Amino acid sequence: LALMEAMQQGLIPIISNIPSHLEVLSGTCFEKLAFDCYDFLGLKEKIAGLSEKDVENYRKQAVHHIEGKFLSSRMAQEYENLYFRLVNKTIS
Repeated sequence: LALMEAMQQGLIPIISNIPSHLEVLSGTCFEKLAFDCYDFLGLKEKIAGLSEKDVENYRKQAVHHIEGKFLSSRMAQEYENLYFRLVNKTIS
């Protein structure tokens, strides 16, 4: 949850590659920013390798990704659609 809240505020997700982080970032440009746990040199390289242009682009992409995939109103709509599909399938 903290990762998604940070991204919604435009923070860049340079995160360790634990499964829960990778699940949120799967299929995005952010996957390449993940580093191995305890690999502090890898973390340093990820940060040092970002240009100002990269930072601005990643900030916009972070907000866009969260709002497109994890916004509560969107998730609620998707759950409602799933519910109605299941109900219609059961009735048929």
